[in-house]
Parts: sequence; C-alpha cells; structure tokens
Amino acid sequence: MKKQSFIVKSPLVFKGEHVKRTPPVFEGVILRSYLHPDGTFNDGFDSTLKGTPHVGYSFAHFSIEPGHFWPKTKFSAVEVNYILHGKAEVEICEETYCLEAGDVIYVPADTARSIRVIGVERFEFLSIMDPAWRPEYEEVVA
Repeated sequence: MKKQSFIVKSPLVFKGEHVKRTPPVFEGVILRSYLHPDGTFNDGFDSTLKGTPHVGYSFAHFSIEPGHFWPKTKFSAVEVNYILHGKAEVEICEETYCLEAGDVIYVPADTARSIRVIGVERFEFLSIMDPAWRPEYEEVVA
C-alpha cells in the first residue's frame, strides 16, 4: 500500500483571487487547477498549492470565452463537468448537447468531445477527472 506523502490537518479553502490562472490551454480557454495528486498542477504553475491532500482525481475550473472552440479531445480518464455559467454545444459520440448553468455531464474515458461556446457570455465549468489529468492522458483528435 502506497503511503500518503503528506497529511493536511485542517480544511483547505481556495479563495478565487489567490489562485493563479494558467496560460490559455487553447485560445480563449483559461484553467485554474485546485486539486491534483501531484500537488503541482499541469506545468507546476503554482507551487503555493503544494501540500494539498492526496487525491486520486484532479479538480479544476475552466472558463472559455464567447465564440471560442475547444477542439475534439479524448482523455483516457473519466470526466464529470458541472456547468456554472454560459451556454455551449458539446459534441460527444456524434451527438450534440446544449449545456447551460446547472447541467452536469459525464464523459466516459476514451471518449472524444468538443466544446463550442454559444451566445455572448463566457462558458464556465468545474471539472473532475479520475484518474487525475496528466498530459499523456490527453489527445487532440481534430
């Protein structure tokens, strides 16, 4: 059994103004990572978050600007997204779904999906990926 490398003895609170944004993932896409088993997020952009509790998943906030498109991407992990704001068309398995605030979408592992923001507002969602996101788990397919 793998031993946890650190122990957090108090709750963690991530105030939005204290979490750094990463450079755009794709044009018009901003990502804020909150929890990841490595304690470093994506390219290790925010070392102040090291020491977060050991988790097997990653938890992040995405914001996509109006008119932008997230290309068809496949992850070898399960992804659950909770929509916070805006509207988008999400294509999964050749079907298109219109998602808006309050919707939840489950994307099975190894399933390609794309996101096209519709309307004039940012599209924002929370994402949990299990197992945690890693660069080798992501493949842009179109």
